[in-house]
Amino acid sequence: MISFRSAVRSTLALAASSLAIQAVAAPPPVTRDAAFVDTFREIVETDSSITTGSCTAVADKVEARLRKAGYTDAEITRFAVPDHPKEGGIVVVLKGSSNTARPILLLGHIDVVTAKREDWVRDPYTLIEDGRPGWSRSG
Repeated sequence: MISFRSAVRSTLALAASSLAIQAVAAPPPVTRDAAFVDTFREIVETDSSITTGSCTAVADKVEARLRKAGYTDAEITRFAVPDHPKEGGIVVVLKGSSNTARPILLLGHIDVVTAKREDWVRDPYTLIEDGRPGWSRSG
């Protein structure tokens, strides 16, 4: 079982590699670490849309996993404004191992566009694994 830090690095590597996907006739079978899939599933299956969901709920789940992996208050910053308590977020510092390399900033969002189940072939808030390299909503 990999650590959460390794899962974070795997997620970042997956995101980076998705920028350089090349078309191939028959992609090789995809293997995924169970801890990564579990983390990804928990986030995907949490509604973070502005009308029916909560970004704060997703940030809560991310924070819980980070704390379990050993991240501290010094590395985790939560934010939300009182008028919009469901629009909270999280900033995390992942320290590198080099004293000479320059820092990088990776930025993402946790909100999604509201999705009505009846508009989709598959439930848009259910992670479906079908053997392809990535996952997405399919309408």
